[in-house]
Amino acid sequence: MGNSVQAGPVIRFQDFQLNLDTGELWKAGIRLKLQDQPFKVLATLVQRPGQVITREELRQLIWPQESFGDFDHVLNLAVNKLRSALGDSAEVPHLIETLPRRGYRFITPVDSGTVAKSDSPPPVQRHLILLQAPLVYLLGIPLLLAVVAALILVFNVGGVGLRLWNKPTVPSLKSIAVLPLENLSRDPEQEYFADGMTEEIITKISRIPSLAVASRTSVARYKKTQKDVREVGRELGVRYVLEGSVRKVDNRVRITAQLIDSTTGFHLWAEDFDRSINDVFAVQDETALKIAGVLNLQLTPQVQEAVRLHYTNNPEAYDAYLRGEALSQYAMDLEKLQAAHRHFQQALQLDTNYAPALAGLAKIEAHIYRNHEPTQAHLRLAEQLAQQALALDHELPSAHVAMGFVYGIRYDYVHAAQEIREGIRLKSDDPWFWDQLSWTLAYLQPPDNAGAEQAAREAIRLLPNFPVAYFHLGRALLQQERYQEAVTALNRSLELDPASAAPHVGLSQVYLAQGNTDLALAEMDKMSFNAFPVALIQTSSIYAVRGEKERALVEMEKALRLGYRDFAALDSSPYLASLRADPRYQQLLGRYRK
Repeated sequence: MGNSVQAGPVIRFQDFQLNLDTGELWKAGIRLKLQDQPFKVLATLVQRPGQVITREELRQLIWPQESFGDFDHVLNLAVNKLRSALGDSAEVPHLIETLPRRGYRFITPVDSGTVAKSDSPPPVQRHLILLQAPLVYLLGIPLLLAVVAALILVFNVGGVGLRLWNKPTVPSLKSIAVLPLENLSRDPEQEYFADGMTEEIITKISRIPSLAVASRTSVARYKKTQKDVREVGRELGVRYVLEGSVRKVDNRVRITAQLIDSTTGFHLWAEDFDRSINDVFAVQDETALKIAGVLNLQLTPQVQEAVRLHYTNNPEAYDAYLRGEALSQYAMDLEKLQAAHRHFQQALQLDTNYAPALAGLAKIEAHIYRNHEPTQAHLRLAEQLAQQALALDHELPSAHVAMGFVYGIRYDYVHAAQEIREGIRLKSDDPWFWDQLSWTLAYLQPPDNAGAEQAAREAIRLLPNFPVAYFHLGRALLQQERYQEAVTALNRSLELDPASAAPHVGLSQVYLAQGNTDLALAEMDKMSFNAFPVALIQTSSIYAVRGEKERALVEMEKALRLGYRDFAALDSSPYLASLRADPRYQQLLGRYRK
């Protein structure tokens, strides 16, 4: 075996943890979803790091009793799913290297668990136990052959022919990607509706357990793509591709959908839906169920019921929700947040129990409080709305993340991280969730800087041009004293969103950490708006380091008056050391601590 790892049940590599006994893969404290066959491929590779494991070896170890018309497709699909879960790339691998026509090699160091080591084979090989050498040594070859013969006789009595192990589950060849629907409306502002329809169809198809579905973020890069469907299928590792368009005009919606076999380019099904907007939910359901029918998938009544599940049956409420969700990403733009607020309110006026709209409105109220109007009424309402959403559906990912956001704004980062992790557990491919986790972990006391960096990088992997995630990456790098890397990340954030104030605060923090107060102040002066609490705390810190206590106290009081209450951060900040013995500083903090 050479480099094989005599591992206990837990194997660690980079920021991942693989538990061979429980079949779980963890990253940054989050359990990732990984199907059985991709898990077995990973378990095999990590136990022989640095070694080439051929495709034939993988077949014998994981699928020993199966016959395939196209085994290459089965293995490629399993590896693609594995790479997607790990955030790896076939073109620029950092974990799994492909050796064309030969096999794969695990190229990063691994660390086995500290539990007692065992010579027993890994889980993916336990069905081969009768052929392993240790049993030969124990019994001797003649006795071993006698035992094997006896077992064969026992299990074949009466022609029953029972196997000595359970037949492994063969990964389904039914895999699909739903490409972003093209907006054919003349109004570009209708883009929100096409995006919302795409995501809803992905969600519905994902509820069919026998169909593997590419994630929303993995298909986002193909929006308005000119690539051939066969190329898209190869890149995503899927057999089928659904593409189409949507046109929404007044009270009518026209949707064109076509299902294509990416291995041949043949069209398997196509249909035009020209309906009233009131039938939009029926169109979504029909699309998912017709795909299942074309692919000969047998759906239980429970699965069909899950496909037809809707958070609201009111099409006007649904449309208002989609409009609000499209605008909610602009956290620093008060005008857009207020527009999103109106749309979410409209959705709730039409359906008071619309849980996603409640979670969306909670997020807006929290953003308004944190970035624009720090009055307690906004924060209290955000918490109330998030609690209502969770009461309606405790499995709603966005409700957990909204609740986590509220906790974070209250400086309760422990509970914030718990809620956001739960949201990620329920929906691990949302870059906004990972970004929120990065923000939370960076502000823990003590901060989890490595975890914050990992979460920010995951957000960027899912959404490459994500300015806020680059800001949070910069903060995590700053706190690890990787200053040049931090400056690069923060400049990238500023490049992607020149109007944002956050990168200027981050760059100012880097310069202050390097002892250059002139550059730190100059960076704060570049901001068009700096009267929000975090910026005021940064300015106060700069003046404190410069020995200008009066100005430091003025800025500090402004921040506290606006609602800043992260006293743990103030108490641990090295830049405020010169103020702590000052009675005025003690009285100021004492007044607001109450």
